[in-house]
Amino acid sequence: EDRKQWRHLAQRNTQKRFAAKQYMGESSQQDILNDVMMQQEAKLLADAFNSLHPPKQVDFLDGWMLTLDDTGVCYFVEAFVPGDYKKHNNNAGYVGNSNMSTHASEAVRSTPQAFSHFTFVHSGGRQMCVDIQGVNELFTDPQIHTLHNADTNQKGDMGLHGFGEFFRTHVCNNVCRQLRLPPIPLHENELKAAALLRRLSKSDEESQAPKSSGLGVNSRQYALQ
Repeated sequence: EDRKQWRHLAQRNTQKRFAAKQYMGESSQQDILNDVMMQQEAKLLADAFNSLHPPKQVDFLDGWMLTLDDTGVCYFVEAFVPGDYKKHNNNAGYVGNSNMSTHASEAVRSTPQAFSHFTFVHSGGRQMCVDIQGVNELFTDPQIHTLHNADTNQKGDMGLHGFGEFFRTHVCNNVCRQLRLPPIPLHENELKAAALLRRLSKSDEESQAPKSSGLGVNSRQYALQ
């Protein structure tokens, strides 16, 4: 019942207005369908996160693919949500709270970062939901890193390297501790790569879209217990 009430609150005022997104560059119907399915997977991860009763619950918008009969052009469609749209992290280690309307940087919020951390632990180190962005706790357009990213056909799925990039910049917060999420130590090679990145750019963590170091590791040690 609580979940139904949350769904209602999350979706209110969004039923009559929709956003249709046309992808930049080359894309196919399968690309859009993959993103629709990924957003649904993110909703399931949000349900699991909320079952632990965090201070704030999260949700993801439903997504659909719309194909115009006359042109065959495809769009990713979801409910339009009014409010300040903010980006909390990305798929390459960025951590922040950027207002996408004003481009102003605000204090980093705990819930979005803890959610990404939770998805890794919850999946037993097999996946991680990042690129967390949206209005308040209603998110959209996520990216899911997977252990076997070669099988997903997702351009933004950075696999093991994506896991490492998140934990390279992640600092556990009060929500992580409340949910008893264990800290995940970086592999020795990733620690060296992180040190090199800090030397190359002192403002790396403040970058809106940090670049990959090119020093991806082939294996990673996890401590989930």
